[in-house]
Amino acid sequence: MRDSFDNNQSGFTLVELLVTLSIFSVVLLLISGAFIFSERSLTGLASQEQVIGEARWLIESIARDIRLSALDYSDPAWPVSTLTTEIRLVSSDGQRLHYGVGGNACPPTQAGCISRQTFDAEGVLLDSAVLSTSALSAADWHFFVTPMVDPFLDDNGDGQYDSTTQPQVTIFFALTDALKPEQAIQGQTTVSSRYYGR
Repeated sequence: MRDSFDNNQSGFTLVELLVTLSIFSVVLLLISGAFIFSERSLTGLASQEQVIGEARWLIESIARDIRLSALDYSDPAWPVSTLTTEIRLVSSDGQRLHYGVGGNACPPTQAGCISRQTFDAEGVLLDSAVLSTSALSAADWHFFVTPMVDPFLDDNGDGQYDSTTQPQVTIFFALTDALKPEQAIQGQTTVSSRYYGR
């Protein structure tokens, strides 16, 4: 029997296999890097969307109460100034609503907490609630109230009012994710009170 050794056998050499494996490894490394980058981006977007959703709910809650209530110009503890960190309202059923940063409702560990306190007509505290979640922090929060005097008050009884402007409140805010401060949103909105007291 004759041993035949054919040099025309097909197959891959060791060098060809090593080159193929190295190219495949580089391509796989690039694809996995792109996947990891996109996953981190999606996580950041989800976090930012959560901040935006919570901020939207918070602003709309306050705006609803401003629209349905009167500004509490008669409260001596709340001198209406151009720019303030709290707002005080009187609802249609006579309850007094106080919104602001901090307050008795906020836990000491939650910096920049937005709270709402509800009082009856005599000033007895009925409810105290934190509106912002622990994941949301108010880095900046201000109300701009116009007019600064009660437009429904006739001081002299002569039919002349101090202002002819319908009350409105502009809310300026900068809200951040408490865990990721770089996830911040800023904005402002203006809300008119629908209460008319003349």
